[in-house]
Amino acid sequence: VDANTLDDYEEGTWTPVVKDDANNTSPSITHNHSNYTKIGRMVTVTSELSSISSSGLSSTGDVRVYGLPFTVNGYGIGPVNMENVDYKDSYTDTESVTVLAISTFAYFRVNRNNGGSQGLEGGDLNSGSSGFSFTVTYFV
Repeated sequence: VDANTLDDYEEGTWTPVVKDDANNTSPSITHNHSNYTKIGRMVTVTSELSSISSSGLSSTGDVRVYGLPFTVNGYGIGPVNMENVDYKDSYTDTESVTVLAISTFAYFRVNRNNGGSQGLEGGDLNSGSSGFSFTVTYFV
């Protein structure tokens, strides 16, 4: 095999499951698109989740998305877009939100102008109308 031959390429779909950090599961979400591409050890996942129910999630527990198609070696980071999310009063200086992948899940960090960050919590979601889309790349 030539050194320039691509011999490890895979595309597919994956099923996200929204939980909090206490492992409580959101009873319903509508996910429109959740895909992945794996090239060698590098995996890129995308997901668009909408109409997320916060019923069953802890209001103070960090929101996580489980079901990544491959276990993360180290961590990955990427952009995220939020829809109908109410950040807590302490988030008034929010600069951006990022998604991080670690182990078998992805989670969201609210990055603040003062350099601090905090996890997106179940209480930040407007049940049934919140959503987010993200892309994250990581290595296996």
